[in-house]
Amino acid sequence: MPYQNRAGQPGQQPTPQTSQQTAPGQGQATGELPPPPDPTATPYDFFMQPKPAQPIKPLPVAGRHLGNIPTDFDKINTGGSINTAGLSGKFPLIAGGGVLLIIIIFVAMALAPDDQAGPQFLNVAQIQKEISRVCDLGSSRAKYRSTRNFAATCTGSVATNQSEVLSYMTKSGYKYNKKQLDAKKNSQVDSQLKSAQSSSTYDETFRSIVGEQLESYDSALTAQLGITTGTNGREVLSKAQSSAQLLIKMVKDDSDKTVAPTISD
Repeated sequence: MPYQNRAGQPGQQPTPQTSQQTAPGQGQATGELPPPPDPTATPYDFFMQPKPAQPIKPLPVAGRHLGNIPTDFDKINTGGSINTAGLSGKFPLIAGGGVLLIIIIFVAMALAPDDQAGPQFLNVAQIQKEISRVCDLGSSRAKYRSTRNFAATCTGSVATNQSEVLSYMTKSGYKYNKKQLDAKKNSQVDSQLKSAQSSSTYDETFRSIVGEQLESYDSALTAQLGITTGTNGREVLSKAQSSAQLLIKMVKDDSDKTVAPTISD
């Protein structure tokens, strides 16, 4: 059994030292030598050492000079909320432009090349003008109340149809003047009505003249419908013909012989 050398006891031999294991982590503090270098290591091993992960940055959005749109995309990349204030202001302008475009297309289709007025429409308007003029005379000079009522109705109905025909002509770019509209004024009709008033046959003469004018008017409308292909033009002519055919039936009904109040010229 080894013996120990106690301090302060002369004549005794020193006690041999025994090796003790160093606790992990103490290393140089306990006198333990460092481990020998790795014979396979090289000076360039630090290139192979893994580097700590870096946070991923969002890719830059092209066209940052465009304003609010890139900013919104940046917020998407970074997980933020989208600010639509910059975009919402542009939607009314886009919608307004779309509506304007639709209106322009609609007008262009309404006045397509096949929907044009020509001299035949002017002929219809001239007939309408003369019928309205003659009926206006009868509304104040006829003897019977029924004739006057018919004359007033005829004047208003034909004048309305003429206004629609003239409006269609204007929209189609067809030019005319007042002198052209009065081209079918017939002075002989005025003479006939004046003579009839003197012979107390005004109502019969008036109805006969206007009846012939309405028949001629209806024929002109039928002929014009046969060569008109435009939707708007046909609609205007069809409405006028419906009114004309109703007036033709009315002008033949002279059963009411109630005398109207006398109106002086």
